[in-house]
Amino acid sequence: MKGMILKKIKLPTPKEMGVSDTDYLPLRSFSPETKNLCWEDFDDLLKVKYPIRFFLFKTLPEKIKYKIWNRYFVKLYNYIFFNFIKKHHLLDLRQIENDNYIDNYKYGYLPIPDKILYANFNILKQYIDSKPINLRHEFSEYDINLDPVLKHQQYVFDESHEIYFWWENTRKLYIKKLNDLFICYTKEHDKHKKQKLLKNIESVEKNIDDITDDILIRLIKIRKYLF
Repeated sequence: MKGMILKKIKLPTPKEMGVSDTDYLPLRSFSPETKNLCWEDFDDLLKVKYPIRFFLFKTLPEKIKYKIWNRYFVKLYNYIFFNFIKKHHLLDLRQIENDNYIDNYKYGYLPIPDKILYANFNILKQYIDSKPINLRHEFSEYDINLDPVLKHQQYVFDESHEIYFWWENTRKLYIKKLNDLFICYTKEHDKHKKQKLLKNIESVEKNIDDITDDILIRLIKIRKYLF
């Protein structure tokens, strides 16, 4: 009974209305050259024959969907979702804690050079965490080297992981060495030994800075391919 009532009040299809052998009509906006019946023509027929039903089942739902739902509710949903749940527009500069207390940044003031450093390597971490494809699991080294596209894709994979390994391991070893030298410097009382330690500290600092700059340049060179 319910189905019969709904069938009587709903809008008929082109086939049910007897104006077409099928319910699949073209859109004139996509096929302007067609001379067959289109959805735009069928809508015009429905407007004339069933004006009230057309308004209730066609015009009104579309107004609600496009003018109210999409304009307000979807916009509100996106605002809440992307501002408070998935904050893609924000970059978290916090660093992973480690036993040596190297780069254990959680909040507060941070110098711009460190912000640039943490921002770039946190973005790289996002890429590594996405588990990019290692082509060596699917192709032989010979096949990879034979195809320029595969070869470059594998190069980006290797380069990104090598850079990240430097950030997470090698760099921390350098900084630990530097921290140990600072401790020795503060504990040393002999003037000549202190001068020697100071030169060593300056040398290690410069070495870390130079390597860091080189690594950042390497990261910038592959940034366009980190999908």
